[in-house]
Amino acid sequence: MRAIFVNPLAIALVFFAPCVSLPKQGDEFDVIVEVSEWKSEVWRGYPGHSDHERKTMTFSLDSGSIRYAIKYGYCADKSHAPDVATPEGYIGMPEPRWENWYGNGFLYIIANGKDIGLTKPSAIRKLEDGERGSVQIVWDRSDIHVRLTFLIFPRDRALLAEVSVFARAELKSLLVRLVAYPAAYTTQGERCVVTPIRAITQEKREEISPQNEWWLVYLDKKFDRAKGHTVGGCGAVFLPEEVASAKVSVETYPIVTELECKAGINRFHFAVFDFYDMTNAEAEEFMKANADRVAKLLRETDFSCRHLRLEEWKKLKAVIHETLPYAKRNQKLYEAVSSLVGEIDKLYMLMDELALKGQSAPLELEDAIIANLEKLKSLVWELKFEKLFGD
Repeated sequence: MRAIFVNPLAIALVFFAPCVSLPKQGDEFDVIVEVSEWKSEVWRGYPGHSDHERKTMTFSLDSGSIRYAIKYGYCADKSHAPDVATPEGYIGMPEPRWENWYGNGFLYIIANGKDIGLTKPSAIRKLEDGERGSVQIVWDRSDIHVRLTFLIFPRDRALLAEVSVFARAELKSLLVRLVAYPAAYTTQGERCVVTPIRAITQEKREEISPQNEWWLVYLDKKFDRAKGHTVGGCGAVFLPEEVASAKVSVETYPIVTELECKAGINRFHFAVFDFYDMTNAEAEEFMKANADRVAKLLRETDFSCRHLRLEEWKKLKAVIHETLPYAKRNQKLYEAVSSLVGEIDKLYMLMDELALKGQSAPLELEDAIIANLEKLKSLVWELKFEKLFGD
């Protein structure tokens, strides 16, 4: 019998291309997302929290152009129950630099007048990596359910964010606060915020126009890379149509920005940038060149996990239905795939029923779908091999 030569590269190209990453061409890059486990630390000498337990978790999103790390932390001592405490904030950005967006707490979400950080998060989870990367933080409070999703695209510098609020009664107010220490932790600098129409210098507290000042660059005129300093500033973009009022407080130490959402807005979008490797002039030029593009991304991006979308499931099912008949000679594989498909179908039906009622799916339901899809992924590879050799 004549030997048959099968080119292993051909097999890889035909059957693994939809499932795994092949070598990239040019500037293509897969976003890398990493999420750590919770760590237990101890507050040492901090007023009001000495020897209390401090819980922290860090996750990162690497676009190939920049790597952002977000650190979540809170004081878990029982003296704060039923709440937790956040003496230095709770959502920090220690990378790419501890300066700029404060490493211990640069982002605060205040809903119905109360900071969501006082509630222990019910989940911090990786949603996606590869074609894009995202991580989600989830809180459950008696009056609201809040989800904060960070998302980044390959080779992009903008870290996009969506705050989604599902009110159990009424969402009366939603405010987002950003805290920056541009270029250095110092009181000896010259703090400044540049908007599309002006520069606001320390020490000034100004209302800004959401319509005309929807991007911001946070700088220190004294500590500029153009003057030999090692770290540049940072920036932010928000959507004018989502913001009722905005304020900037340019102090000698931090710069604090407050964005009050319009009534009826329960999904708020913004983006942050770290310009640690740019001069002040370069940061301004970058923002002028990219702000419109980033705003368009914020308007058009669906932040929901792609793996949880029904249309994505339908595409995968089409592939399965095409290849499943070839597995009939492998009864174990055939039954395993058929069982998982049936289970995932049921879970999607439950999600659809909740969506029709205007309700968010429980985390357990979403996690069950993601877990089953992960199991199914390896079996789909086997199905494709069955089709290859069946043909």
